[in-house]
Amino acid sequence: MEVLPPDDFRKPKTWEEVAAELKEEDCVLCVVSDRKSCREIYALMPEDTYHLSALMCAQHRSDCIAEIKLRLKENGPVRVVSTQLVEAGVDFSFPTVYRAMAGLDSIAQAAGRCNREGELASQGRLGKVVIFVPPRKSPAGILKKATDTASIMLEGGLKDPIHSSAFAPYFSELYWKVNSLDSKRIMELLRPDATDLGIQFRAAAEAFQIIDEKDQKAIIVPYGEGEKLIAELKAIGPDRWILRKLQRYTVNIYSNQFRMLQDRGSIEEVSPGIFALICTIEYRDDIGLMVDEIPMDPGSFMI
Repeated sequence: MEVLPPDDFRKPKTWEEVAAELKEEDCVLCVVSDRKSCREIYALMPEDTYHLSALMCAQHRSDCIAEIKLRLKENGPVRVVSTQLVEAGVDFSFPTVYRAMAGLDSIAQAAGRCNREGELASQGRLGKVVIFVPPRKSPAGILKKATDTASIMLEGGLKDPIHSSAFAPYFSELYWKVNSLDSKRIMELLRPDATDLGIQFRAAAEAFQIIDEKDQKAIIVPYGEGEKLIAELKAIGPDRWILRKLQRYTVNIYSNQFRMLQDRGSIEEVSPGIFALICTIEYRDDIGLMVDEIPMDPGSFMI
């Protein structure tokens, strides 16, 4: 596999430049680090391009991924623009992958979607991973620190950013910059008490959350069967089987985005504490929920 770092780490490419390069490829995956960037570059792509982000409910993403896999299996032209969600648990295999500059771990995950099945060997070809500097910097916090650390290493002469030997110095430098990965002091809770050797498992479990759910709101969207399930929820109440099915039709958004939707009358409390999108024009079949992206520091929600 050929991994091509940016020619100039201090000169970002415009989305127009990236889109122009993607259009030259018949089969390509482009991964960026935030949802706003994903939508901006998607807007510049041909109509048959696919978009993937967490603003699409799980069922929507699954349907989209199934279509993409079918196109890949048929060796048809397919272009995909995605956020990082594609880097875990999605077994795409593209001959060419573009990755916005990120941490070495993210670059390696994106590279894992390039020639994944080794199918290019029969054609005497190598997969190609193109790293580019995007016009928008990585979100503040740990994502930006990871990007900066990887950039310094690549500029310093690192030849292969996905070779196993690169990761020990990378994570050593990154963890030093992060200062603390245990702001909730969970490790202290898991140490045996000096007097009775007890371990505070319950307290540790309550403290451990990857994302601080206090700033997250879930809303049900009328995608596919979701519209019918919302109607059934309103008619018969929150039966367990309905709630289980509705999990596939929910989208998590930040609290301030939730309030914006509330203020413009786009969501309704269809059952106590359960909200659904009632303005169907705010959920599109190609890109999902239409909410304004508000600058956030994802690191501020991490434990």
